[in-house]
Amino acid sequence: MTDYEDREEMIDIPTPRRRKPNFTKKTWLIIGGIIVSGLLLGLLYSQFMFFVTGIPETKVPNVVGMEEDEAVAVLREFKLESFLIGKRFSDEVSMNRVVVTNPEIGSKVKAGRKIGYILSMGPDSGEVPDFRGKTVEEVMELLKEKPYQIQKAGEIYSSDFAEGKIVSQDPQAGSYFQENTVIRLWFSKGYPVSITLSPVGPESPKVLAKIDLKVIDPTNKTQVKIISIRGADREVLYNELVVPGKELYFEIEQIVGSRLEIYYNNELAAGQDLLL
Repeated sequence: MTDYEDREEMIDIPTPRRRKPNFTKKTWLIIGGIIVSGLLLGLLYSQFMFFVTGIPETKVPNVVGMEEDEAVAVLREFKLESFLIGKRFSDEVSMNRVVVTNPEIGSKVKAGRKIGYILSMGPDSGEVPDFRGKTVEEVMELLKEKPYQIQKAGEIYSSDFAEGKIVSQDPQAGSYFQENTVIRLWFSKGYPVSITLSPVGPESPKVLAKIDLKVIDPTNKTQVKIISIRGADREVLYNELVVPGKELYFEIEQIVGSRLEIYYNNELAAGQDLLL
């Protein structure tokens, strides 16, 4: 064997060097931004906690049963704001007085907190019936078990309801009775028809009938018919479709003792015996 074969060849292998991070200016800006943002968030959180813990606490006072103005004033004395949530029926609390608050009475809250409250509508006495088409006597019979006042609000012409019948009401049908409810009623004056009589002459067997009428249906034409009746005889003096809102005037001479009848859509609106 040769000396070359007996020797182990020694080879120098270079040790790898660790490369230093190559941070660019943009990278340093991003890292700096993250650090600053964290510091700012921490500062804001500490200020927020200082603010929250620095607000004095108070308790929601008992305002149940108070009228609205009084309850609002008491809450203000406790450094609390207030707002109306709504109304509901209550058998225990009188009308327009506080039934409950939110948060509840005695709850610990921060000063300045808004406290909601609900007002009473009084006991639930059921729904208001539909009085239209009824007489005042019929209404009184319906309400004889209920302590409500009836008030006549006025009279209006109506082509839907006969004279003396109820045309409109307040509160409306389907609403709820409340404590001390006053029911206002409007009554029908009947159809807007007027008939006045005057003699034609001292020796004349006839009478002059002056007729004023008006169509009050706001949207539809109305069939207006005037009929003269004498014994078994019937004579149609006028029969036309009349547009809404139109006023008509007639002067008709008829024999004394006859009768005039005026119809709206085949419903008797007025009748007059021609007697002087």
